[in-house]
Amino acid sequence: AEEASQLQGMLQLGCMLRSQIEQNEYLIEEIQGQFENTQSICQRLKRRTQQATREAETARKEEAHKLKELAKWTHKCSQCNTGLGAVNMLRERCDCLEAECKFLRSTELPHAQQQLDSLRGRLASCQDSAQVESHAIHVLQEKHDQEVNAL
Repeated sequence: AEEASQLQGMLQLGCMLRSQIEQNEYLIEEIQGQFENTQSICQRLKRRTQQATREAETARKEEAHKLKELAKWTHKCSQCNTGLGAVNMLRERCDCLEAECKFLRSTELPHAQQQLDSLRGRLASCQDSAQVESHAIHVLQEKHDQEVNAL
């Protein structure tokens, strides 16, 4: 009877252990599921973080580009604001240059044209003289050749 009692106690203990093992296995599976779920959540958060980092970098680059563009247009704007004085100064300079051109056309150009005409006349005269002298040299050369042949 004592052995039967011990066996029954051992059977109850075996059943309790088996029940405890089943509960532990269930808890392990549940914890593994939660762990996998947590890993999945972490991976999604990591991807979101990486994407947010890329978007932030893109936004910083875009901001830097826009700031450069703003500086460029601000500089152009300041040039336009001071440009009216510069335009008036350039117009005055243009007027002065046009007056100087008109003066040179009325005084220097006729004088230069006279010099050019005179030089062209002298050149034509020199060319005529050179042609006459060339012809005379040719005639003398022929005469010389005839005299040499006659000897």
